[in-house]
Parts: sequence; C-alpha cells; structure tokens
Amino acid sequence: MILVDVPYVSPILAQTLTKTNTPVHKSNGVFIPFENGLNMMPDDRFSKIKLMKEQLLLTNSESVLTVLEEKQPHIDALKYAKLFKNKAAFRRLVQDFFPNLFFKEVKLNEIEQFDPTVIQYPVIIKPSAGYSSFGVHRLNSVEDWYKTVPVLKKDIEKASSYYTSTVVDNQTLIIEKWLQGDEYAIDAYYNANGEPVILNMFKRMFANENDVSDRIYYTSRQVILEVKDAIESFLHRLGEKLPLKNFPLHIEVRLDDECNLAPIEVNPLRFAGIGTTDLGFYAYGENMYEHLLNQTKPDWDKVVDRQDNRIYSFFCAELPQHLDYHAIDFIDERQFRSQFTELLDYRSIFSQHDKTFAVVFYQSENMDENERLLHLDLNQFVIEKRAMLV
Repeated sequence: MILVDVPYVSPILAQTLTKTNTPVHKSNGVFIPFENGLNMMPDDRFSKIKLMKEQLLLTNSESVLTVLEEKQPHIDALKYAKLFKNKAAFRRLVQDFFPNLFFKEVKLNEIEQFDPTVIQYPVIIKPSAGYSSFGVHRLNSVEDWYKTVPVLKKDIEKASSYYTSTVVDNQTLIIEKWLQGDEYAIDAYYNANGEPVILNMFKRMFANENDVSDRIYYTSRQVILEVKDAIESFLHRLGEKLPLKNFPLHIEVRLDDECNLAPIEVNPLRFAGIGTTDLGFYAYGENMYEHLLNQTKPDWDKVVDRQDNRIYSFFCAELPQHLDYHAIDFIDERQFRSQFTELLDYRSIFSQHDKTFAVVFYQSENMDENERLLHLDLNQFVIEKRAMLV
C-alpha cells in the first residue's frame, strides 16, 4: 500500500501503482497522474481497516506519518519511523557503531542561553526532526552561531505553518559534528524476511562548504562502486539493531577517503524526495517501486557491467529564498530547459507547499555540465510581479 500527500507524486510511481493495482490513499487533494486508473482507497475506508503490524507501506511525503499516527497507530512501521525521524534518538541507536560522532540536543526555547564556545567547530545545527534540507546550517565558528540562530528560529516558526511536528520538530534542535567526506543518498528497503535491499546510490554535489541545498544528485558506474560495499555493511548492522521488515527508507551518509562510512540520517517509509528516486530508472533501467512492491532487487553486478561512462543527474530547481509563488509573475522555463544539453525528463512543479518549480533528469559525458549547473543563477529565469501603481 502507498500513502501520498503534497507536494508531488511521480508519474513513474503512478504508472507503477496502476500496473501493480496497489491500494493508494491520498491526503490534501494532492494531484496524482493517471489517478483514474488507480486502486484508490477512500479516507473513510482507510480509517476503518486495520493494517497488519508488518504491513508494507511506502509514502511520498513524511507528512503522511501524521495520518498513520491518527488512523493506524498500532503498526510496527510507525514505531520505527518515529525513531528515525528523531535524529537524536537515531544517533543514540547507532552510537556504538560510531562512538566518535559528537551530537547534542538543545531545546529551542533554551538556545539563547546555550554557550556556543563549548563546541568544537565545524558543526551542523538543525531541527531534531526535519525534511529535505530545511533548517540545516553549517557553523564554522562562534560568530556563525550568533548570526545563524536568529535565522534558524525564524525558519522554524515559518515551517510550523506548513508541517506538523511529526515532520519538522519545532521544539528541539540537534547540534552534531560536521562529517568529513563525500555525501551519498541511498534508497533501500528491508524485505519481508528482514533482508536489506539497495535500490539507488546517488552522490550529492555542493557549491561550497556552507551549501546545504539539494540542487544536484548524480550517479554513475563509479558512484556505485564507491559506496555499495560500505552501505551494505551498514544496512546489515542496522538490521541487527532493529527487526525491520517491509520497511523502505532513504539514507544519507558520508564516506571519507578511507571508505569509512558515517550516517547523517535515515528517512523512513519513503525514497528520495520530489521524484529524485526516479534517477535510477533513467540511469540503471530499473523500476525501484516495482522492486519494492514485488520484493525483488537489482542485480548490481549486471547494472555495473552494462553502465556506460556517462553521468546521470537530477537537478532540483528552487525559487530564490526571498521569494514565494505569490510574488512570481512568470518563470521562463523554456530558457531554463535550454541550460541542459541532454535532457531525459523535465517536470514542472507548482506547489504552494514547496519552493521547487521544476525537477530535471539529464545525462552528460563528464562532470563539466554539473559543475556549471551547480553555480547557475536561477534568478535570471524568475520574473517577479510588479508593484501595483496607486
């Protein structure tokens, strides 16, 4: 079964759900491509049924966790999802794996009294429960602390109007050691027997050391070879800690030059957000939703053998931070599309719940195009409304 909510449902996901006749429950009137052909479950029926404790569930948005809390509070998936959503609780769970990873919880209403001089910088500060890169800040010094805390408090206050406390914690922050190495994003699931299955392996790009945006993720034969063994080992160790079954997840990790892995966070019951997971469909020729629903797995040796040397990438195009949709007159998407040499798929997104206006899948011969796009100024494509003359 899948539960969907705003802001976005992938067309590949929708087509897969039609093919597999998977029951679908939707919230907040989210637009679903090809909805007429889906096995939709009305809200009143979903409220009355009792899901199995180890029911296979997938969501497209962590806001759905609130629906599960209200209507299916008994399922195992919700118990483990709440543990993973609490970043401090997750850190405690795996602390014996990574004893040198510093972290500390601080209440938002106590943040002004916290002494930032006791921290060894650089660190990351963020809500203890969060979504995407919301509220994530890198601090390199005490001076950064005093500049960032007021901004973070405003961010959290604004987010409270969009997200429930299950999705974004508006009471507790976590301060944690900045992890060295390259960052990877992994889609995976634990099958009905509790065995971990890797579905996607992406690498994340950053414009500079303070960048926390989700602009570009990419994959290639090299990316798979870099991270596969380390993430398999971590998933097996995590499965020894928790009896996870029928449990999809999206994991963010860092891997240093000596292949030492350190987890950043585990996002439960979903894959990479706003359709990013579809990059595996274009790069590997694998339908990750089908693998989950059919309890199958990619043959990674064969995937690596048939991969060419191209780079397959995902670009998340977001509105400038100072704008929202109400201030926009026009987005020149035609001109924006022209920035990509070899488009695989371009999806316009219009949602007042998110600052993303498009997601783009594309391929390139090397990393030069990604380096250029990483520093592309999106302001040039966004036309603001003019103030009305009185």
